[in-house]
Amino acid sequence: MELDLGAVGKGYAGDEAAKVLKGKGISSALLNLGGNVQAIGSRPDGSDWRIGIRNPFGEGNDSLIKDMEVHVIQQKET
Repeated sequence: MELDLGAVGKGYAGDEAAKVLKGKGISSALLNLGGNVQAIGSRPDGSDWRIGIRNPFGEGNDSLIKDMEVHVIQQKET
C-alpha cells in the first residue's frame, strides 16, 4: 500500500485556491496544479470546460471529459 500525501496536498491547495478566487468574485476559472485540474463554474461564455486526459499507456487518442463544472481531476504519472 502506498499513501501519496503529495496528492492530498495538491487537492487541499486546489480547494484553498478555489476558495480565494471565489472570495474575490471570480466565478469562472480553470486551475492546473501539476496533475490536478480544478474547474470553478463554467467557461466565461457559459459552455462547459473540456479537459483532455492523456492515455497513461501511450496508446490511442486522448480521452475527453465533457460537462465539467466545479469538479476536480487528479492524474498521477507513474
